[in-house]
Amino acid sequence: FRSFRNLADNEETLFSYSSEAGGPVKVALGKYTANGKGDFDLLLSSYSGDSCRKDRVARGSLELKEPRLALLWMVQTCVVDEILGDRDAVARGLTARPLIFDSGARRQKDDRRDLVFTRAEQWESFIGGILDTRLSNPVDIPLLIVCEPDAVEIFAALNDETVDLENGRYPDLPGELSRWREKIG
Repeated sequence: FRSFRNLADNEETLFSYSSEAGGPVKVALGKYTANGKGDFDLLLSSYSGDSCRKDRVARGSLELKEPRLALLWMVQTCVVDEILGDRDAVARGLTARPLIFDSGARRQKDDRRDLVFTRAEQWESFIGGILDTRLSNPVDIPLLIVCEPDAVEIFAALNDETVDLENGRYPDLPGELSRWREKIG
C-alpha cells in the first residue's frame, strides 16, 4: 500500500533504484502475503499504465488511474532465478517485461591495491539529467523520445526475431514472446 501511496503523492510517477533489490523482489513474490502468492498488480499496471486499485481495511482504498513506475533494480543471479522459476510471475507476464541481463561481472583475485570508488558524482549527474528532462516537461504533454536509426534497427530485429520464434520453435509461448515486443513497441 505504501508504493500505491507514494505513486499517488507523486502524480502517479516514480523511479525506483536499488543496487540490491532482493528485498523488493521477495515482497513482489509474496513474502508478506497471507497465502504466499505474489502480488504483481502494481508492477504490471505501472508498466502498461493501466489503472489499478488497492483496498485495505485499515487504510481504505486507493486507485491509480495511469501509474508509471520506472525500475532500475540490480539483483544477484539467484534472485533472477527465483523470479524466472515463479510460475505465476511467468504466467502473468512479470518475467517478460523487465530487461533482464547478466552484466558479465565476475569475482577476481585481489590484486592488493587500495581502490577508491568515485561513481557517486557520475550517478548523481546521470539521474539528475533524467529528472531535469522529466521535470522540465509538463505532465500532461507527452515527451517524445526519438531513437537513433541504429537503435530502431536493433528494436525491429528483436521484434522480427520474436515473431519468428513464435511462428517457429516456440508456438506455445505467444504471450511471453508478445510481451517481449511490448518493450520495443
